[in-house]
Amino acid sequence: ADGKNTVATKPGDWNCFELTVKGATASLKVNGEPSWKVDGLEVLDSHISLQAEVPGGGQFLFRNIRISKAN
Repeated sequence: ADGKNTVATKPGDWNCFELTVKGATASLKVNGEPSWKVDGLEVLDSHISLQAEVPGGGQFLFRNIRISKAN
């Protein structure tokens, strides 16, 4: 996959995104359904950023953000 969402979202409603990163692999679930998985990421000691692109333009809001470290 190329990191683009493949799961339908609910326009005008809150959607749940769960991003998991382990080493050089990242995967995303949207509303509980697997959307994509990518391997071969460069592992860096850096910052966390959030970005979302709305098809056709528009606003994208984030809320209830939780970051946790797996054991």
